[in-house]
Amino acid sequence: MTPESFIAKWRANTRNERAACHEHFIDLCHLLDEPTPNSDPDGANYAFEKGATKATGGDGWADVWRRECFAWEYKTKNRDLQAAHLQLLRYAGALGNPPLLVVSDIERIIIRTNWTNAVSATKSCSPKSRTPTSAPSSNPSFPTPNASAPAKPARR
Repeated sequence: MTPESFIAKWRANTRNERAACHEHFIDLCHLLDEPTPNSDPDGANYAFEKGATKATGGDGWADVWRRECFAWEYKTKNRDLQAAHLQLLRYAGALGNPPLLVVSDIERIIIRTNWTNAVSATKSCSPKSRTPTSAPSSNPSFPTPNASAPAKPARR
């Protein structure tokens, strides 16, 4: 899949979150030459619909999760992605506090860092701009989130 075909396909999409999110994520994996959640046969390390207990009680599901890498929450186009981020924060502890929390409404992808003892940074991209609003300085590949981890303070 080329960037142009990915953008054209998903720009035209009018389906809701449930109908579109898995295929969108799989297409994104193919675009980035990354494995898909279905490459983990039992979903112990990488899964769609990863169940988790919310910090506020009750059960929730991250739309996509990869152990020690990220948790991802999708919403239908033009929905409140800040609310989606807050929803994801409620499961983050039960998901092992992944270092990247990602929300998307198919048109926009917003990535927030979730490092312990560090201020969160936000990066976003949209096919309308075709470039990130704050480009990562290293390879943004999902399996290596520690590449952008904050520097540890020098010991005195």
